Amino acid sequence: MKSMLIFGGTGQIGLSIAQAASQAGYFVVLADIKKPNVQDDFEFIAIDATSEVQVKKAILFMLEKTSKARCGCQLPRRYKVGRIEKTSPEELDKLLEVNLKSVFLVCKGVVPIMKWQKNGYIVNIASMAGLRGKQGETAYCASKFAVVGLTDALFQELQGTGVRISAVCPSSFKHHLLKNI
Repeated sequence: MKSMLIFGGTGQIGLSIAQAASQAGYFVVLADIKKPNVQDDFEFIAIDATSEVQVKKAILFMLEKTSKARCGCQLPRRYKVGRIEKTSPEELDKLLEVNLKSVFLVCKGVVPIMKWQKNGYIVNIASMAGLRGKQGETAYCASKFAVVGLTDALFQELQGTGVRISAVCPSSFKHHLLKNI
């Protein structure tokens, strides 16, 4: 059975991916802080992706349902617009916790399982802000550049293991994502 675990999946992008994956025959688990407002064929588990314990809880939930961790997709996102002089260190910490730490924790949790299975695909949803800076979005851009860098480094670490990883910078990626899983 093809399966997909989507962290931060109850927003517009996550639900679009979940619906497309479900239509393509995937068993889908959404892991997020809040339950989606849609009645679809998804399993749901309430977790905070900035907690390593809760990320592991979601991974175990998926393994109980399907016995495999084949595809993971991550969309945890916090957005803060503001010039650097208007961004507090606390706001930067929260951005990095949600936008980067959660991605790191999910990768750390699923990589050993996928390597053992010799199969898997991790998709980290970054942003166009992770490819080029934008005035007034300094901290947000920094957090998304970090996701792209983490993904690139992990891509190199995973060579020859059967596990693939990509960072997607949204514009129109839904069909590309499912085509390459």
